[in-house]
Amino acid sequence: APRRMALRRALLNLRTARPARGWAGMATAADPGFISTASKMIDVTVVHEGQRYVVKGMVGRTLAETLANSGIPELEANTPIVSPECGPDAHVSVPPGVIASIPEMTLDEKLVLTDVAETVTPRSRLASSVRLTKDLDGLVVAFAPMQPFKTI
Repeated sequence: APRRMALRRALLNLRTARPARGWAGMATAADPGFISTASKMIDVTVVHEGQRYVVKGMVGRTLAETLANSGIPELEANTPIVSPECGPDAHVSVPPGVIASIPEMTLDEKLVLTDVAETVTPRSRLASSVRLTKDLDGLVVAFAPMQPFKTI
C-alpha cells in the first residue's frame, strides 16, 4: 500500500509539474500562439464532367497538389505527374475574381497551356500556379479541356 501511495503522489506531481507550453515546450490548444492543422484547411469545389467534388486543401499548397492527393479517383486521374521536378498539374478554369488575386501568368505557364489546353481563355491557369490561401476558402474551379496526347 505505501508503494502505491508513493507512485500515486509521483504521478500527481508529474501532472502538476508540466510546463505551461505543454510537454517539451510544445504549444497547446490553450496557447494563443497555437496553430492547428484544421485552421490551415480550406474547402475547394472542383467541377469535372458536370459533377461537383468538395476537397480539403491546406493553405500554402498548390491546387495541383490538392487535386492529386484528394483521394478522389476522378480528380487524381486528371492531375497527372508532369515530371519529377514539376509534380502534378492540370488545366483549370478559375473564376475572374480569383484570377485578380493570384500572381500573373508567367511566360512558362503560357507556353505550357498553349501546348496542353484545347483553348486558352482569360480564366485558364495551371493548377500548380494556384497557391491556396485562407482567402480562397470556398473556391470553385473546373477542369478545362486538354488536348489528347500526341503520339509519334
